[in-house]
Amino acid sequence: MAELNNPAIPTTLEAITELRAASWKELEEIESELEALENHKTLLKESVNVLRGRIRSLDGALSPFRRIPPDVLEIALHSLPFQPRIALNEAPLSLCQVSSTWRAVMLSSTTMWRELYFSIKDPKEFGRASIRIQEWFKRAGTRPPSFYLHIPFIINKFRTDFLLFMRSIFDSISSSARLALATPDPETCIPYFKDHFHFRRLESLVLKHVETTELPVPYGKGKNKNMKKKDFGTTFCELIVDQEIEILGPSFKRFFPWSQLSTLSIGHPIDLHQFAQILSTCPRLRQGTFCVVSDMPEEGEVEGFHHPVLEELSLLAVWPAGFLMMPSRMVLVAPSLLQLYASPSLKSVRIVTSEDIGYEDHICDGPLIHKGLESLGELVLLGRWHKAFPCARDLLKACVNLRHLEFASCHAKDVPELLQLLTSDTTLLPYLSTLVLYPPSFHRSDTGDGLSDDSDSEIDDNDNDNESEEDGRSMNFGFGDNWYEADTVTKHIVELVKVCCLPNIPPSERLQEIGAVLGILDVTDSDHEEQDFLDELAPYTSTGLRMIIMDAVRDVDPPYDHPTTKRLKEWKV
Repeated sequence: MAELNNPAIPTTLEAITELRAASWKELEEIESELEALENHKTLLKESVNVLRGRIRSLDGALSPFRRIPPDVLEIALHSLPFQPRIALNEAPLSLCQVSSTWRAVMLSSTTMWRELYFSIKDPKEFGRASIRIQEWFKRAGTRPPSFYLHIPFIINKFRTDFLLFMRSIFDSISSSARLALATPDPETCIPYFKDHFHFRRLESLVLKHVETTELPVPYGKGKNKNMKKKDFGTTFCELIVDQEIEILGPSFKRFFPWSQLSTLSIGHPIDLHQFAQILSTCPRLRQGTFCVVSDMPEEGEVEGFHHPVLEELSLLAVWPAGFLMMPSRMVLVAPSLLQLYASPSLKSVRIVTSEDIGYEDHICDGPLIHKGLESLGELVLLGRWHKAFPCARDLLKACVNLRHLEFASCHAKDVPELLQLLTSDTTLLPYLSTLVLYPPSFHRSDTGDGLSDDSDSEIDDNDNDNESEEDGRSMNFGFGDNWYEADTVTKHIVELVKVCCLPNIPPSERLQEIGAVLGILDVTDSDHEEQDFLDELAPYTSTGLRMIIMDAVRDVDPPYDHPTTKRLKEWKV
């Protein structure tokens, strides 16, 4: 009827109205069902994503490594070779021998073959070693490898067998980014590398002296004249030399591109003239580690030097040989070097003194006045600073923006004296955020600087390395097991906290974190002193002060039920 456009009678109009209403109702039902289906489809998609993630996790649980029995894993662990400067993840060769599955996984992982430690104990092993080294680095792909070669017998540029060995493996190691050599006399080996081989991508070179129990092998006659003399590549920027090697000797001095170096570590003692020469010949040096002899007989003998890019400087100041028999006074090498050589970009300084050299031993009568240390943010003073404490104090006065300070000295009174200094003069280090104080018996084995003591007690400083917030100050310290020393230190700590946590101090300059190694826990009959110490610090937790208490003396749990510790944010053992 609608198609014919004819007028409808009343009964027909009623039927049409009912039909129209039924159609609308059916349409609404269909649309409702479609909406429900869309919602269900969305839920199903979410379920699919969850199930796929679960399947991936289960696939990881069924990987070949996870299905290896624990006893086999233990055998594989014990089969890993143990050599200097090698970690477990740097020895995939032994893992290839566990099973065929392990071997397939190892051979397909190019990152596992980028580093190699290789020891050749006999010249007769050169041929077999060449094959193994070439095969090893084939599996590393195109990434620059790292090669550590240990040869416990003397080599030099006249050895024909070593020449043939290096020629056979040079294509495999020529792209090395890091190269380390450990031989009895590295100074005889480096000129050989310099004359014959060009490491275009070399970035770091480590030279280590090792002892040998074998007789020197006779050298071959003559040298291969077909080899072309080459130089280091432009990427070479790091040189690390062991303390047994005289890096500035005539056989070494001309073989390195000093102007390219950004990182330099020299363990052999050098004098002030050599130190000045190094700074002048290394204009790009940013990180330097040196062992410097504090010997300057005449004032003004060493001229000052301006180094614009040096950022990190680590110094081991050693006592000059024959000092006790010399009538003239010597220069205080540790802080004086910062006075002699201006470095406006200097951010971190580490000074370790082997002897206690004070102002009475200094060649100048007046106190040191340091300038240009506004950028210094980290200062580490270790060793013997009892007579030299006034020198350290004058150095601290120049570090106006210092945020990190570590201090260890040989005398029990030095730590309390530093705390008293910081308490009495709050303007001395206004932006200090981390203070690390070690005990007189402190022995830091990871420094590599030979700092040690006569005590058997050691305190691990790893627990003291707490990250400080950018908007607050933090303090970490440890002290020894002498009761009188510990009692004195705790009193000064409380005084320092009371001064540095006043409500009128801005939060950015307020002491925020304390980490302590409490020696009094083991030397008193009760925990009375410890409770008094914690109770005195407890009110300052409301200002944001956090305490990290580390008991490095007795091997027992701390008193977690102590009422003060419940209000502290952290108690760490």
